[in-house]
Amino acid sequence: VDFYGKSFNKCAVSDIVKNSRHFHLKRTGGKAKLHTEMKSIVTAIKDRVARYGDDFSVVASGCDEECERELEMEMEREEEQEIGIPSMDPVLEKPWNFKSIFSCKSPKK
Repeated sequence: VDFYGKSFNKCAVSDIVKNSRHFHLKRTGGKAKLHTEMKSIVTAIKDRVARYGDDFSVVASGCDEECERELEMEMEREEEQEIGIPSMDPVLEKPWNFKSIFSCKSPKK
């Protein structure tokens, strides 16, 4: 059992639709158990993707839909989270005797 989703990958739209179609047909008992109208919709989607989807790709994850939504919400929360940086007063500089560097015998003095 894979407890962790795969990382984001670039996938062809046609492959995603094919995998999704296969998953849902397997889940619902196959194409033979679909209503006639639903069969025609599935066929129309398959034909449309075959015609227009081969040249396109999307970035997708290996997560299921519920995991995808949770991941989306988490990413949105991270983006929306504003981190307030406390304001600080600058340190006042002390005057420095520049001539002393030429009379100094060690860095400690």
